[in-house]
Amino acid sequence: MTFTQWMHEVNRLLRPLLGGMDSRDIGDRCWRDAFDDALEPSEAIEDLIGDPNDPNFMRNAVFG
Repeated sequence: MTFTQWMHEVNRLLRPLLGGMDSRDIGDRCWRDAFDDALEPSEAIEDLIGDPNDPNFMRNAVFG
């Protein structure tokens, strides 16, 4: 998978979680580093904003 394909998957997963927003609409994240570290798109998302099933979902992205 290329980085572009990987980012398409990141955004496909993010949009329903964030009400249509994608990677460009949330806090800074070096997506390329996550890709280079061989993280799955879902792992990179969870690392940034947390588990969508957790009651504190997005707390890290909002409050750092």
